[in-house]
Amino acid sequence: MKSPARIVAGLSLCLLFMAGVAAAQNLQSARLGDFKLESGEVIRDCRVGYRTFGALNGERSNAILFPTWASGTTEQLMSNFGAGRLVDTSKYYVIAVDALGNG
Repeated sequence: MKSPARIVAGLSLCLLFMAGVAAAQNLQSARLGDFKLESGEVIRDCRVGYRTFGALNGERSNAILFPTWASGTTEQLMSNFGAGRLVDTSKYYVIAVDALGNG
């Protein structure tokens, strides 16, 4: 069985294809439905928050999935993206994904 982190990462990559070329820095959410954990417990109506930065190229080859830390948020990551920063959004399309949490 795949770990929840791997499943979330895979589903987050799906956001890449759904997000399109938009450079939306506003918080968005993807609904994952009922999300079953390895323990057997289920997170009902699970949603994952994300933000995108930059533009996806025609080949869809410039995407970077950038997760947060355990209690971090994508809002806290925003200063890492842009010209002259950790990830140059004139070259890369960034999908920053919030961690799963209770809230």
